[in-house]
Amino acid sequence: MKHEAELIFFQNLLKNYNIPYGIIRNSSDIESVYWGISKFMKPIWSQEDLFRHLVSYCSPNTIYRFRDSFLCHYLFFRFPEEECFYFIIGPYMTGPETDQDLVDLLIRIGLSPAALQQAKNAYRDIPVISDDSALLSLVNTFGQQIWGGIDRFTLEDILDTDDLNPLKERYAADPDASADASLNMKLLEERYARENNLMQAITLGQTHRAEMIINTLRGTQLEERTTPPIRNLKNYAIITNTLFRKAAEAGAVHPFYIDGLSSDFARQIEQARTVEAVYQVLKKMAHKYCLLVKNHSMKGYSLLVSKVLTRIDSDLTADLSLKAQADLLEVNSSYLSALFKKETGTSLTEYVNRKRVEHGIFLLNSTSLQIQSIAQRCGIPDVNYFTKIFKKYVKMTPMEYRRSLFPYNTMDTQYNGRVNRDEDHIGNTH
Repeated sequence: MKHEAELIFFQNLLKNYNIPYGIIRNSSDIESVYWGISKFMKPIWSQEDLFRHLVSYCSPNTIYRFRDSFLCHYLFFRFPEEECFYFIIGPYMTGPETDQDLVDLLIRIGLSPAALQQAKNAYRDIPVISDDSALLSLVNTFGQQIWGGIDRFTLEDILDTDDLNPLKERYAADPDASADASLNMKLLEERYARENNLMQAITLGQTHRAEMIINTLRGTQLEERTTPPIRNLKNYAIITNTLFRKAAEAGAVHPFYIDGLSSDFARQIEQARTVEAVYQVLKKMAHKYCLLVKNHSMKGYSLLVSKVLTRIDSDLTADLSLKAQADLLEVNSSYLSALFKKETGTSLTEYVNRKRVEHGIFLLNSTSLQIQSIAQRCGIPDVNYFTKIFKKYVKMTPMEYRRSLFPYNTMDTQYNGRVNRDEDHIGNTH
């Protein structure tokens, strides 16, 4: 072989970097190549089919780079010999995947989230190269040796990798796998039914139904693993959090609201120290996601109005005037005003004022902030105007409302000594 010494040196370099590779001379060699998570998934084609697709992509003096459906990266090229063969580098990944990433991947490609642990086990053997520039330098140097110069070959990215994806995009567990790696048909059917019912309950905002299904988990056989029971339940909670997130999205809730809640529950799941604590997080998740749909579903609203409503909820201190909203959305203010009133039954100004007063009520109930500070946090710097708007909807001024909460001047005991009395309140009690 003309470049045998260079090939051996290149193979040794890849071994030192723990990067898998394979040499394919015919279809029977494909079996020896580790295609990503093929140990976890079954090939969609026979070896002959895969070999044919691989060969059809290879042009002389070309290195191909692609990423498959399962986040695995590869490089491959045809060796320049009379009796040519194909050299494949990979799989490798450019970053570690979190449990949430893997659950999202499983859902996206049509697999059951119940396969999370199996997916984690499969990905564990794939090397992670956070910066593959060093690998590309090695490949380019090798290319210069076998093709005679940097200008004698090219690097191409394959964007559509369907033809090169040898993995079936549906769950196809090995029937000979251990019982620890699979569920029997009955358990799978029960789990799918429960997950579908849960997602439907969340999408419709049916709190009682979602909590009832969660309560049945204690008597349900979850998939057993080699890890401790609390880790198994945490994995299931992570899956459930993702399902709830998707269900809330299906309930027309903007991602702005979903993302914060999902991230908060992800932290709570990992911080739980007992099985009972994880169950409590699951119950809280069912309740909170249903409330999210009830309070923030944009179902029935146009995209324009949905954006306006989301912006109002996200920052009451912003300029929420009709002109500012119309300018931001690049639409005519009269059109936006008419559309908003048609869909919400109230004017934009009226809606914003109500939201600001509602937030003011919340702050009066939960803090000892001065009225001036509360007005500013509600997006109304002028305290006199805030008082006027507040009285319009509540039928009393903010000060009168606060006094009605603490008629005997007992704010300190009400807050267990954790806050101080409002200075305006103190000044009016003498």
